[in-house]
Amino acid sequence: MAFLNVNYIKVFTFLSKDEVEGLILEHNNDKSRRLLQNKIAEIVTVMVHGENDLKNAIKASKVLFGKSSKEDLESLDENTFNEIFEGVPSSSISLEKLSNEIEIENLLASHTNFLESISEARRSLKENSISVNKNKISETYKVSKTDLINNKYVLLQRGRKNYYLVIFN
Repeated sequence: MAFLNVNYIKVFTFLSKDEVEGLILEHNNDKSRRLLQNKIAEIVTVMVHGENDLKNAIKASKVLFGKSSKEDLESLDENTFNEIFEGVPSSSISLEKLSNEIEIENLLASHTNFLESISEARRSLKENSISVNKNKISETYKVSKTDLINNKYVLLQRGRKNYYLVIFN
């Protein structure tokens, strides 16, 4: 595979010979960083889709696979946000319900059915497996308007892979 990456960086990019040799040398020093693969992906994405789409793809990857925060979610434009979470289970709730804060276990179970029961919500909260907008929360957390992303979304997460999008209208 490393042989292919060396060839691909030469064939699919317009980098100078010195740049290619420098990347290959750096890659060979620490192959776990996947420097050649990432550089090829970056260059091809820019050629095909443009610089802006590359930036959005990097942000999306960070949100889905890396350690990210509410600020990372807020940095996404609404189209990218919707593309990332397309297919994620969701429900709509009236924005008026946030005029008073909503206790987290009620949001998890009663308002959204993300979790099946209040007791399952409490158990998950005690296990510290629940996040709101990528931030771990405690049992006493209350969701408020300050939690809204793009003034309408709250992202719930249980564990690493279970997402639920709450849309406030």
